[in-house]
Amino acid sequence: MLRAADPGPGAELDPAAPPPARAVLDSTNADGISALHQACIDENLEVVRFLVEQGATVNQADNEGWTPLHVAASCGYLDIARYLLSHGANIAAVNSDGDLPLDLAESDAMEGLLKAEIARRGVDVEAAKRAEEELLLHDTRCWLNGGAMPEARHPRTGASALHVAAAKGYIEVMRFKEFSCLGLPSSCDYESAPPHLANSYF
Repeated sequence: MLRAADPGPGAELDPAAPPPARAVLDSTNADGISALHQACIDENLEVVRFLVEQGATVNQADNEGWTPLHVAASCGYLDIARYLLSHGANIAAVNSDGDLPLDLAESDAMEGLLKAEIARRGVDVEAAKRAEEELLLHDTRCWLNGGAMPEARHPRTGASALHVAAAKGYIEVMRFKEFSCLGLPSSCDYESAPPHLANSYF
């Protein structure tokens, strides 16, 4: 599907072709980059439109938390950004570095577009940036009140929720004594301790 996102010079998309399955549309490479991400990177609005019309997930994030709108904003592709926004792109999406699409805007025109959309939607930018930490804090309290903490880890990186908190500086989450012992079977291993993994997972 990623190859199809760059059909090459002179190639035409067939609007009559049967729509591919969502799983195919949203398939990614090792970096979590989908066909829609790639079409945005390549500044190919025609392919962006085709993929969205066929059902591609507009707000799909790659391994670094970048959505297609993050890509369009950082590259200054106004037409693609407008199209994504008109088709449900989350202007408050935060990537792994804590950046909204607005934070990545390089041009005044892109910044103006995104600020206007933020105002139109009534988005609280600071609240959006705090949302992940507050959710993790809420979940941690619920886990502790329930007497059990999950052992879930990211399937690719092996990171636990504690690694997320350490990597992103979520101090309030890490203050929980019980949380500090979560999912650390090798916590005595210097190389596996969350502070040393913080820059490895994100």
